[in-house]
Amino acid sequence: MAVASALLFTGAADGDGGQQHHGVDIASLVKSEKAINKGKTKLVEFKDSHGERKFYAKVGPRDKVSLRKTSDGSLEIGVKPYDPVTDAEVDKMAAEMQADVLGERRRPLPERGAAGRAAPSWGLVRPPEAIAAGSAGLIYSAGCLYITSEMYVKGCYERRRVPESIAGWYLRMDTSEISGHHVGTYGGLTGMKSRHDYDAGYAGTEVIKNRPAATIEAGSCRSQSIGINYEGIEVSHAIQVCPERLSPYVRAKYFHHAWSGRVWRDGDWRDSLGHSVVKARDGHSNGFDYRISAFQDDAFQNDSWVNAG
Repeated sequence: MAVASALLFTGAADGDGGQQHHGVDIASLVKSEKAINKGKTKLVEFKDSHGERKFYAKVGPRDKVSLRKTSDGSLEIGVKPYDPVTDAEVDKMAAEMQADVLGERRRPLPERGAAGRAAPSWGLVRPPEAIAAGSAGLIYSAGCLYITSEMYVKGCYERRRVPESIAGWYLRMDTSEISGHHVGTYGGLTGMKSRHDYDAGYAGTEVIKNRPAATIEAGSCRSQSIGINYEGIEVSHAIQVCPERLSPYVRAKYFHHAWSGRVWRDGDWRDSLGHSVVKARDGHSNGFDYRISAFQDDAFQNDSWVNAG
């Protein structure tokens, strides 16, 4: 059963006399939700008055998807996944996370995802390494968010349990990758940001480790492994790092990784990947909120954008 509702947003104008980010030049978008893949995944869509899909998400049935305007003038799509607080429930969710569920949630939009050449591999095509005993380290929650207005941008997240070593606390490892290219007639893709936000977490929630931990500069495309390990859990991905910069940013309850540069050819993809390990109080949520945003035009290729939460 599909549910639709109206949402009001006004795109921010740039310095060229009114051009709006993401091509969102209307004041209203309609949100709809429906179950797919035999009820195992929820498809959430945001469409304009002409029925064109501008943003969408493939997430868990209990996950909550929203669209918001940020302080830097972009529109971002985000999801608050259902957040279990006991290892027993995490293990149950991991056991239910089958290959068909992961495959459906990560499938690209064919007519936009192809654009010149194949998208960067992600998910089942390039399974992450997870080294641990038992169910710890297995994916228990996953989803993908998409921006399809002027750009094709896809951000996916995975969540894992980490064995506890601190009395009264539990640990989670969150991984995300964002990939994209520009598809509009004018301008170019200048930035993508993938956010792990725990600000709504219970008192004491804290990011205790993140990767990358420093800026990665790239003058040309090359393969780079970005990995993290903690308490016996090790996850590593190899991605294509292309011009110009991958930048992490972290504070007590927040982490993001971002690509900044400029690309205007539809077939040229850019990619960024990051991991965070978070501790939270037993019996309380860590408040995980995953969000993605992207920018076009030169105005946003600067350190202030990259380093702003």
